[in-house]
Amino acid sequence: MLAFLLLLLIVASAWQFWFMPRLNDYRPWLMTQLEQATGVPVFIGQVSGGWQGGYPQLMVRDFAVGKNRQAPDLRFATLSATLSVRTLFLGQIQFHQIVLQSPLLDISRTMDGRWWMGGVALSQQSSEHRDASMLNWLLAQNEIVIEQGQVRFSDAQGQYPSLTLSQVDFSTDQFLGAHRFNLALTPPPSVGPRIQVQGRLKGRDVAQLQQWSGWLKLQLPEK
Repeated sequence: MLAFLLLLLIVASAWQFWFMPRLNDYRPWLMTQLEQATGVPVFIGQVSGGWQGGYPQLMVRDFAVGKNRQAPDLRFATLSATLSVRTLFLGQIQFHQIVLQSPLLDISRTMDGRWWMGGVALSQQSSEHRDASMLNWLLAQNEIVIEQGQVRFSDAQGQYPSLTLSQVDFSTDQFLGAHRFNLALTPPPSVGPRIQVQGRLKGRDVAQLQQWSGWLKLQLPEK
């Protein structure tokens, strides 16, 4: 036990006095580690650090995912993440909690009938869609919180109208192999008032949503 506490003290001291003042210098290394973990290009504008609830914390600004930095598949204005100390000992990057501030997510259907979410084609045929590693990696973390996000929906076939959902607040964690989540969003005034959704879903691949199972509960305000 004493040896373990000593090791924790060494790790905490290294984080406080060595890594935190130099975190932005490790930005290229962090991008490389995330790209290897997710399988997709990652861009980070700035990195800083701190502590939250006894966990080392990373604060990232201008976090983008995708080959095109001007029009990335996913963009987060601010990402705050507490690191899992256990996985650090294993040489891996795993997070105890990730908080995303003001993310933007595009959901669309192209003329060929395929649905896309955050640059990932939702298709049964793996040869016809991009790698969903980033979204799957995010869901594999212990807890995710999204604050004041935005979702843009478009349909090139014209069957559904374009729609922008604002003030999207979302939280999810893992429990017994399933993802428990709470979602609240605000549609345009012409559509209706704020909507709340709760649920528990079980699945492994975001690109295979048709294979997920679970339940959803939709809460609408009374008129």
